[in-house]
Amino acid sequence: CGPSAVVVDDVLSKLLAVALADDDLAPRRSVVKALRSDPRFDGHLARAKHVDSLALLLHDEDCALQLDALALLGRLAARNPGAALAVVRNALARALDALRCSGSDPVSRERAARLAAGALRAESPRARKAVWPLAAAVVAALPLGYRPLDAPIVESEARVPTRLACAALDALGECVLVLGPRAR
Repeated sequence: CGPSAVVVDDVLSKLLAVALADDDLAPRRSVVKALRSDPRFDGHLARAKHVDSLALLLHDEDCALQLDALALLGRLAARNPGAALAVVRNALARALDALRCSGSDPVSRERAARLAAGALRAESPRARKAVWPLAAAVVAALPLGYRPLDAPIVESEARVPTRLACAALDALGECVLVLGPRAR
């Protein structure tokens, strides 16, 4: 841990501060995308203080930024599973709660389905293993809008919005990949 590591750590701290505090979406998104696309800094980013900063990004108003931060955390789970896996599992649990809340609006449920898929899509095998117990619960909570084949079609039934159905199917696909043979 030489002087250059201290400088890199300081720069990463400042970049994460920009990602957390800037009012404009463009710099926040740029910082997270840059960190996600370059694994050279993973050793530094896997430190608990940086993982905590990345965890705060999961509460950002921009869904794409949340998904990028979640993907980065999934990759960091290979280096620091104690800190990163807890954040990934908590993100999946929050998304699961939002999916189960049938009273929430379709946009919130779509975002929750996308975050659930992002958590299940974690790049680290350790992260995927950590979230598979929750995958079956995600399947049960997805608003797929299916009905038994022998049930009559009722026109007054509420239809699942297309974007929500697509996000739910994406999450379902990730659940099948995580669960593997246990998906039956």
